Amino acid sequence: MDELQNKSERVDQLMNQYGKPFIDDQHFSDPHLTDQQIKDDYTNLLRAFLSAFVVATSRPISQLSKQEIIATVDTFDQLLPTGDDYTLYFENSVRTGATFLIWLSDKGIVSLTPQQIANAFNERTMAASMDEMPMNIKEGFDTYLVDRDREAYHYDRPSLTAYQDGTAGNIRITIGQTAQALFDSPQFKSEMGQITHGYTLDIFDYLIGMASHLYGEFRKTPKSWTKKALKSVLTGYLIKDATIRPEEYPETVTILKMFMDVAAQEHVTTKTIAERMKRAIDEVAPEMIQLGKNRRHFSNKKKGMLADMDEDHTLKDEQDDQPSASETATSPTSNPSKS
Repeated sequence: MDELQNKSERVDQLMNQYGKPFIDDQHFSDPHLTDQQIKDDYTNLLRAFLSAFVVATSRPISQLSKQEIIATVDTFDQLLPTGDDYTLYFENSVRTGATFLIWLSDKGIVSLTPQQIANAFNERTMAASMDEMPMNIKEGFDTYLVDRDREAYHYDRPSLTAYQDGTAGNIRITIGQTAQALFDSPQFKSEMGQITHGYTLDIFDYLIGMASHLYGEFRKTPKSWTKKALKSVLTGYLIKDATIRPEEYPETVTILKMFMDVAAQEHVTTKTIAERMKRAIDEVAPEMIQLGKNRRHFSNKKKGMLADMDEDHTLKDEQDDQPSASETATSPTSNPSKS
């Protein structure tokens, strides 16, 4: 009993010393919940993660290592029952824990860098337990934790305010949720019809990428997006590195505008800013489409990815893994017309 009490007191201490300031410092948003409900939810998720941490190790969190992160996730996985509900709870708690540890790194409380923390989570979760997670979480986990374009696009320019990994991570999480709301919307289904799973994932990726670049290159969060910044991202990152084929840029314009509508509906940004962004998209569309027609504007990485894909975003070396015709007939993310 004394050991359990000591661990509980240690969790309380960590929550009071670090957890509460972390929660207060975040910019979570959910139109269906009050700010207090959101804070309570994230407090519970973080407390669960820290409970696993104190079971896994007795070392101070300031001495956090890659091994402690892996041990914590392993312990948490072992403590939870099996089942879809617990899998989702596990995923949400681990993601909250990852964002929390990156926040601690930003504050100089742990010596690991945000990249080292992300790598540790990815190494563990993309091995055993990730097989139990939803497909979109498996394929998007690295996107949530760390922006792969940070160095290439010079996010840490001295002319900008300090890059906050926690803020950037929360933007990616929020935009990922908004992208899913877009895919579920009647407007998207009407405009796009049935599209392949691979195409859905690439849209998901470039929407998160767009928001990540708006913050990384310009420090613009969704409620401070500007036309100038958006136009730069749409004629920069979206041309150079987003997995969009030359012939897809006209429909990308439509997708981006639908996304802005959903972002306003979900209170991720304001209606005023969403309308302003839609005007920016219309204004820059001719230039974006023209740039996108010429593959010379694509990075070598993008050229390689497009070369590995069929027109419907199906990977050429994974044809054997694709669903059968009978399966695609009922799949919401298949598009026979584009196959």
